[in-house]
Amino acid sequence: MEQSFNDKRIVRAYREVARKIVKKEGLYHNMDQAELKEQTAIWREKFKTKEMTERDKINIFALAREAARRITGLEAVTVQLIGALVLGDGKVAEMKTGEGKTLVSLFVMYIEVIRGNRVHLITANEYLAKRDREEIGQVLEYLGVSVALNEAQLDKFQKKAIYTADVIYGTAAEFGFDYLRDNMVRAWEDKVQSGLDFVLIDEADSILIDEARTPLLISDKKEEDLSLYQDAELLVQSMLKDDYEIDEQKRFVWLNDAGIEKAQRFWQVESLYLEETQNFLRITMLALRAHFLMQKDKDYVVLDDEVLIIDPHTGRALPGRRFNDGLHQAIEAKEGAAVKEESRTLATITIQNYFRMYKKLSGMTGTAKTEEEEFKEIYGMDVVVIPTNLKVNRQDMPDDIFYTQKEKGRAIIYEVSWRHDKGQPTLIGTSSIKNNEWISGLLTDANIPHQVLNAKNHAQEAEIIAKAGKRGMVTLATNMAGRGTDIKLDEDAHQLGD
Repeated sequence: MEQSFNDKRIVRAYREVARKIVKKEGLYHNMDQAELKEQTAIWREKFKTKEMTERDKINIFALAREAARRITGLEAVTVQLIGALVLGDGKVAEMKTGEGKTLVSLFVMYIEVIRGNRVHLITANEYLAKRDREEIGQVLEYLGVSVALNEAQLDKFQKKAIYTADVIYGTAAEFGFDYLRDNMVRAWEDKVQSGLDFVLIDEADSILIDEARTPLLISDKKEEDLSLYQDAELLVQSMLKDDYEIDEQKRFVWLNDAGIEKAQRFWQVESLYLEETQNFLRITMLALRAHFLMQKDKDYVVLDDEVLIIDPHTGRALPGRRFNDGLHQAIEAKEGAAVKEESRTLATITIQNYFRMYKKLSGMTGTAKTEEEEFKEIYGMDVVVIPTNLKVNRQDMPDDIFYTQKEKGRAIIYEVSWRHDKGQPTLIGTSSIKNNEWISGLLTDANIPHQVLNAKNHAQEAEIIAKAGKRGMVTLATNMAGRGTDIKLDEDAHQLGD
């Protein structure tokens, strides 16, 4: 989104500070690593008792800029420094794709550590957490700041070790589940999280707004007769269209009179609506929902005889997460997978409520201004649009609308074909695995070589993304290749233009 008058006024003040930082670029040029580490230690001790001035901020940013230049070869430009200053003031920085938000994060994390805060950096998925920890974590470690990666499947002792680090990378879910587990322990020494001081959230609009009400749940197993789900599956398979009705828009399905009679005969009960037969009604309705409302390769995927939920925001499979209230069991019966016990909720918190517990919160994303009101109302955060370093050359074309899927498929193949022949790398995004595989079939029929990225082959994600910017490469992906994914073009591809 374009800058408003208010954004320009705010950025003007930050720009003056950013320019002062750039002018200090020679200040630490002759210091070796040991001296830079020593300076970091001096600052950390100093600001335990003293307030940080603007001059201090300028020097701290200048040192971090020098370290980034040495380790990554990247020299932060003025607009990146403006973005970091905005984040340091607990705001949301909207920066367009390709403006280098990953490098921006270095400055705000470094200065928060010097202020004495534990820093958590939240990414949209584990792939990005690992990538950013490797790219920016090495700069922080060069300056004497400890860095860790918060991953799933770690034991209590490994988690405790992670939470001793100054900066910790991870996903919102993993930090949230650690919090829930800490609130279930009996002894204080069994807790792992060491404080919620400062959190920097990448793709802030997705995590803080789109997923705000998403509940994180810890549950245990509930005992019940799992064979009833398989019986209900047989019942639903025997039903005709006259036995039920569907409202797809409201995602609701129900039995009509003929369906009720058939179900009562199947379960051998006088009525489904008696207190003692409520479980038969519940399982029948779950089987109907699983069959007619839950779509394979859109709502879930089956891998290695296991039903995995697909995250609608990221397109990724979610191992260990299950639909509630018996729906997951009904889907397992539908797909012929092993039906596992239903879960009972022991602890829960929403993403929104978890992040509101941090003492200080800031975020960065490419799209935040449209949600500015929500950021302000829910989290007390202002949104500032950061100008681009250079003029944006990307052309945003109008949507093409087609009468039929066949016509759309033909247009996709035509567009991809001539760009592939020219050597331009092409990324095709789809909303579901089903559409992903449909277009893959069209490309195969047209003899266009391509690579596919979706929840079924997420293990190859890093390799696929690394190839996506190469000359002539065609990559077909669900929204896994969306949020925060950095596809770097080869020099050959840069020369091909539009």
